[in-house]
Amino acid sequence: MNPLNQTFRKIEYAPRAGLAYDIIARIREREIAIGKRRFWGFSALGIVSVGATIPAVMLLVSQVSQSGFLDYVSLAASPALKSSGIELASTVLSALPVTGIVAVLGALLVFAWSMRKAFVLPNPSLA
Repeated sequence: MNPLNQTFRKIEYAPRAGLAYDIIARIREREIAIGKRRFWGFSALGIVSVGATIPAVMLLVSQVSQSGFLDYVSLAASPALKSSGIELASTVLSALPVTGIVAVLGALLVFAWSMRKAFVLPNPSLA
């Protein structure tokens, strides 16, 4: 038999009373600390994304007014162009302010994602 095994067999280890409860309490404290960091971090990201939504909407409004998109949309209602719907649709799509739309949707999606991450608990046992 190995001398190391003999040495370990001689040692009797008994964990101190309450060790399991201390470990569980420490794990719980860590989960709460992580939850607080997640909440404040993602809340800050949500506030920044709401702040970024305002310039993105202003960009979208200016691009819509400069592109003539509203003129094409009003033209779609006229009976003279009902027959050439495909040409009108392609013209309207080419006049869309894509940059502004992407900026607004991106800011709103980041806001929604950050709020979901801030308010959804990663571990359901914390509830």
